[in-house]
Amino acid sequence: MIINVQPKNDKLGFIWNYSQPAKITCGGMTESCAGDDGVCYLINIYARRPNVFESHLKNYRQAIEAMEFNEDFELPTKVKDGDWFRTHVAGDFFVSSYVYAWIKLINNNPNVNFFAYTRSWRMSEMVESLKELGSLPNMTLLLSVDKDTGYPDKDIWAGFRTAFMMVTDEDADLVEPDTHIVFRNYRRTVKKQVNGNLVCPVENGASKKHTTCDKCQWCFKANPNKTALGGD
Repeated sequence: MIINVQPKNDKLGFIWNYSQPAKITCGGMTESCAGDDGVCYLINIYARRPNVFESHLKNYRQAIEAMEFNEDFELPTKVKDGDWFRTHVAGDFFVSSYVYAWIKLINNNPNVNFFAYTRSWRMSEMVESLKELGSLPNMTLLLSVDKDTGYPDKDIWAGFRTAFMMVTDEDADLVEPDTHIVFRNYRRTVKKQVNGNLVCPVENGASKKHTTCDKCQWCFKANPNKTALGGD
């Protein structure tokens, strides 16, 4: 099965990406991200643009069918060596067999660089497959956390980067010092760092020039030097 990839969006810039339907595939979701007062922007997009939901749902159905018939996931030929690829702008890894399908795809494309964020680390049945996925040399897997999840067990997830989603600035005290990246839903104040951790430049409330993931690359940079970040 050749997966349906998108060439870019306003935040990613020129990075290939792929989505599954939000909530349906988000087994690790929390009230903060997808509850009645949650901040999942996809839910609002689906309400305004049902065609986006239908596109993501089509991806989901195709993936299920491919797994049922033991078909490999494949990248389209327009994705070239050296490109960056984000798995799941919407949605998440929903079962281990789906993770293993991605592991095979990523292994089959060793010169394409992949990254993803996941809350599925909270699902005990997903731990083994996600750890294998995150160990691949051309995959950066960040564990998504918020005030409801707390942080993952470091004995289980040693070496994995975390991404904290702050719903409001009141969540700042919950952000641990070794968090790799902080995302903010409330952006009317300026915060370039939280507890020594970089706030996504798009969401720090100070950006005058639009920044994209393909320009920043912080989430998947090797061995970043946090001490060079400067202050709030």
